[in-house]
Formats: sequence, structure tokens, C-alpha cells
Amino acid sequence: RVMATCHSLVQIEGPDSEVIGDPLEKASLEAVGWTYSADVARGPAKVSATIIQRHHFNSNLKRMSVVARVQDAQGGVTFELAMKGAPEVVKQFLVDAPSNYDALYKQYAAQGARVIALARRHLGGEVMDVLALKGQPRAEMEQGLTWVGFAIFSCPLKEDSEPALAALRASNHQLVMITGDAPLTACFAASKVHIVTRAVLVLGHAAEEKGQ
Repeated sequence: RVMATCHSLVQIEGPDSEVIGDPLEKASLEAVGWTYSADVARGPAKVSATIIQRHHFNSNLKRMSVVARVQDAQGGVTFELAMKGAPEVVKQFLVDAPSNYDALYKQYAAQGARVIALARRHLGGEVMDVLALKGQPRAEMEQGLTWVGFAIFSCPLKEDSEPALAALRASNHQLVMITGDAPLTACFAASKVHIVTRAVLVLGHAAEEKGQ
């Protein structure tokens, strides 16, 4: 459900109505078997979730969250906050991060995967005031979350990337990578296309790792 609601997809109205946005978010929605239309995500067993508030992704915060009204097949209603983002950032909002949390996401990142942490928080039942929920500060909403898991995305390199970059290196060109991926993921990709040819030292800023 976190993957089905916590996204920035937009539906374009008209004769050729379609959902547009990040290809990975569209693929995630399809993978979990949900559909999305007009701020309502619909899943298996007649479960639906209406997005009532979005805290959009920010490259500095490295996370996004949504508040959704969830209705089950029996008509029961609950409200919940769903969050996704960089694993090291989401971890600070969790009340139940497992002991192997860091080792697990770093294992997949070191293999070149994009790793996104998923979490959620139960906010209350159907008697909640929607306007009051919308008015609550983001900092107050994004706390005390339960870890749901990691979304692991495999992003294979294009077939012609390696030989093209190998030819550039052979002709004495300097190869440089600029990326928004996590450092371990970027290092793996760089090693496959001759940008990195020796052991890498990854340096990070403490505040940046906390999404500040």
C-alpha cells in the first residue's frame, strides 16, 4: 500500500486520459497490482486509498510522504501516513528498525540496485477531522513510523554504455559521473563502465545523511 499511495503520479484528464510521472513509480504501481486515478489508489480485495495530503519529495530531505484515507472491503475507514525515501533517512523516523537494517540495504546498493525504504504510521479511525490532518506540520506527522520493507529496483546498464566508455578511456578521455543515485549504487555502475578502476572511498556529510 505504501508503494500505491506514496508517489507523485498525476492523471491527465481528457479523451486520452493517462497517468504520467516517474517511470519507476508507474512500474511500482503496476507491480503491486494497484491502479490510480484522481487521487484514489485501488488495490486487490476492494481496498482503496484516497490521498488527502502530499509532502512532496525533496532532494535535500531525501524522502516524501502522504496522508491517505484507507477503506477496506467491509467499508471500514482508517487514516495512515506512508513514507518512502533514502534508507539512511527513513531509518531515523522508525520505531522498529531491525538490527540488520543498514547491512541489508547496503548489500543491495553495493550490487547496483536502487534501494528505497518504505514505512507507515496509523493515524486513527474514520472519525478523524480531515482538515485538521491537513493542517498538521510535516515534522509532527513524520514520526513514530513502522518499517514496511525495502523496494529494490534493478536498473541494468544500456548494452552500448560499457564499450562506448571503454573506447573513450582508451583514447585518453577523462570519465566523470554525475548522478543522483546513492553512493554505493553509483560506485557499482561506475565500476562496470570503466569510470572507477580501483577501490573507492565514500565520504558523506552527517547532516546530509539525515536528510537535513
